[in-house]
Amino acid sequence: MDYESRTRRSFTYVLWMLGSAFIPVGLSFRVESFLQFLFLGVGITLFVLGHVLFRDAWNR
Repeated sequence: MDYESRTRRSFTYVLWMLGSAFIPVGLSFRVESFLQFLFLGVGITLFVLGHVLFRDAWNR
């Protein structure tokens, strides 16, 4: 395992965990508020992006 693959996995893991942290924050706001859409959108995007990139980093 080289440094580049470990760095890539660590970065994607951070994205994945940040997405996991943003989702409950988004759910804590009033339904249909701008902040709820903002936090849920960012959280889901980071979660999915981190998950896909994390799996790709393991395959390299």
